[in-house]
Amino acid sequence: MRKLLLCSLLYTATLHAYSQDTSDIDLPVIAGTVTEDTNKFWHKPKLVLGLMGHNSFIAGKKVHLGGVRVGLEFNERWRFGLGRNYFNPPVHHQGGTEQNPKFYRVKFAYSNVFGEYIILNNRRWEISCPLVLGGGSTTIAVRENEVDAFVPYGSVRLTVMDLSAVGYYKIWKWLGLGASVGWRNVTSNDKTNPQLAATVTEAFDGPNWAIKTKIYLGALWKAVFKKKGKQKTIDRGTIDSQ
Repeated sequence: MRKLLLCSLLYTATLHAYSQDTSDIDLPVIAGTVTEDTNKFWHKPKLVLGLMGHNSFIAGKKVHLGGVRVGLEFNERWRFGLGRNYFNPPVHHQGGTEQNPKFYRVKFAYSNVFGEYIILNNRRWEISCPLVLGGGSTTIAVRENEVDAFVPYGSVRLTVMDLSAVGYYKIWKWLGLGASVGWRNVTSNDKTNPQLAATVTEAFDGPNWAIKTKIYLGALWKAVFKKKGKQKTIDRGTIDSQ
């Protein structure tokens, strides 16, 4: 069983390292002990650390957004915290005309606050609804052929709202399969280049989704190391592959 724990962690880490365009690791590590006091919202909040990510479309091109987050979980019902999301890798787009082509490189990153409501979490299902609000910028560079160096083209300050639904079915106590789907809305009040801002916000609005597997570290830990009469100090943790 200890080999199972190690192999599970290595599998998820390898998936992230070699499939960054389609895969991520989500690793919320939640510390604390189980409490039966579910009436006090502020009673023993739990730390949540995570590597997040999802797929999306930008101007009709499939892209991948990675990210990190840190926050607290309250009463096994709410999660709040801070995060950072970014294109991973930068998006490359060809424009211009056949006689005068342009090659663009687009970088996008934004900091955010998130709130997540856990709708259901029982023996078989976990369903939640995260809302992300953030602000950042996109930076665009251009070149006229594929061998020249990129030169700056422009940048735009952006505001982002992302609402998603996430669900898992727990095949075993320690393994769940699931998916997420949502919508990202991007706006800009940047007056320095209004035409570019309008083009970027229209292109960046769109759906996001991810196929996920989740390893519940607490359940897996108990299955591997459980001993009678020994109190557990880890009550829940997860690894997600998206």
